[in-house]
Amino acid sequence: MRRLRRSPMAIVGGLVLLVVVLASVGAPLLTPTDPVKPSFGKRLQPPGGLGGPSAYLLGTDNLGRDILARLLYGGRISLTLATSAVLLAAGAGVVVGLAAGVVGGRVDDLVMRLCDVQLAFPVIMLAIAIVAVVGTSPGALVGVLALSGWVLYARTVRSGPAPVRSTTPGGGYSTVGSVGPGTLSPPAPAGFAGGHEFGAAEMIVSRRCAATDRLPT
Repeated sequence: MRRLRRSPMAIVGGLVLLVVVLASVGAPLLTPTDPVKPSFGKRLQPPGGLGGPSAYLLGTDNLGRDILARLLYGGRISLTLATSAVLLAAGAGVVVGLAAGVVGGRVDDLVMRLCDVQLAFPVIMLAIAIVAVVGTSPGALVGVLALSGWVLYARTVRSGPAPVRSTTPGGGYSTVGSVGPGTLSPPAPAGFAGGHEFGAAEMIVSRRCAATDRLPT
């Protein structure tokens, strides 16, 4: 909490995220219009206050749909998919990284080489390429983003027990008692990686919506 108080930008970012989440969750209360149903008689209306009707604060799109409603309802699905992908990636990465750090040897080498190969490719480009092959269903999006993001968590968590194992007589068996304290701190910086994956998830979902010109279902 002390570090948070010393970082005004973190507080501002948290407040912005809180507003976005609350606005997305309360979408039905903030806008009564249907975000999907077209209304060709109200195409390309300007925002309210700039010559447009007050019912459409951000105007309408080329199909007469309320832009504000589409942003709010789209945010609900985007946040759900992004959060699910980050949680899945973090869970898989922590398990794999912990196993690599504790067991060591060929298992550690194999996991780290897989991480190096995957990190050689940009996350967003890799996700877009896989989505183009497997499809753009919500389950596919979550799986692809989790597959793209587990590496950062695995490498971070692996750095906890590995040094203890290498300096303790008896190898990996004697590090079991040290796994807990040794790996409490790595997930903290891994949380910053979660922010990167969350942003990538939002971008992939946005690209999908733009390509299909509709909200994800």
